[in-house]
Amino acid sequence: MTAAEKAAARLPSLFAGRRGPPAAPAVPDWARQLFDDRAPSSGRAADHVPAGDSRDGLPAPRSFRLQVDGTVSRIDLPQVGGSFLDSGETGLAMHDAAVAQRLAPATDRHAPGLRGLPERGAGGGGHRPLPPLPQLAGLIRGIQRRLPDTETRYDPCFRMRLYPMLSERPLAGALRALNRRLRPLRRCLAEVPLAPAHNRLAPARLGTAAGGLRALGWQAADRNDPVWDPAVLSEAGGLDDRAARRLLARVLGRAPTPAERARLTLYRAMAPAIEAAEADLRRGRGGQAGLELARRDAAWRRAQRRIAAPDFRTATGILGRGGRA
Repeated sequence: MTAAEKAAARLPSLFAGRRGPPAAPAVPDWARQLFDDRAPSSGRAADHVPAGDSRDGLPAPRSFRLQVDGTVSRIDLPQVGGSFLDSGETGLAMHDAAVAQRLAPATDRHAPGLRGLPERGAGGGGHRPLPPLPQLAGLIRGIQRRLPDTETRYDPCFRMRLYPMLSERPLAGALRALNRRLRPLRRCLAEVPLAPAHNRLAPARLGTAAGGLRALGWQAADRNDPVWDPAVLSEAGGLDDRAARRLLARVLGRAPTPAERARLTLYRAMAPAIEAAEADLRRGRGGQAGLELARRDAAWRRAQRRIAAPDFRTATGILGRGGRA
């Protein structure tokens, strides 16, 4: 069995609930089909989402719609013998809607008039400087309020449960340890109202065109917690905790609640952990293994620093009490 097939064999435990039966030793058809090109059996936990057309010379993306704990989540999985690919139709549709709302360029990186943010320092070292907070908040508010709802969601907790199965040691063990700390929080996080989200905002995915801020890289766009995009962007952009809270307040248009501040802290640790896992999954693709390894290690170091900080323990305590300070 390949590594992907072994992971597929363990997937039923994610759908069985807290007291569900253990996974069967053989790879069930519906789980195996998450990793290959065959259409899945109907009426089971996974439904294949058609890939749609390729764009910009890239392979047509693929994704799957999974029923997890009573809610439908979209997860982007590698195929047996294939590489880790991003989302399918949902990301393309969200990009088209963002183009219509002037939140995204017509084509990523090649749009006429699109200007990327400059690098800071000689050779591009350090974080790229972010635009002012009002511009960032305006972009995120536009995504949340002007893009359509989707049938699925980008579920960070489910990704955190899945990626340890697909990652290599020692990252897999570190992700499992983080998952044990997240387990008591899943119910609280699952009850959060959702809004359209980009889900991977970062300085490298921002540019300007016609005097406005635009977001690139919409492959993972889907519904999510409204706190997620401010958390991801503030972490990737190197904002300190106070600036991150100011960004969140501008996005919400009010002071964040204790639960929202706690989720901001939590997500600022989860986002680089997910980034590390996805870089680990991409290591086997082409000649980019060394680059992806460096990205993985850098992202995990950022996650470790945030997990070790006192405010992370405070945030998990608040969310473990249902959001009560």
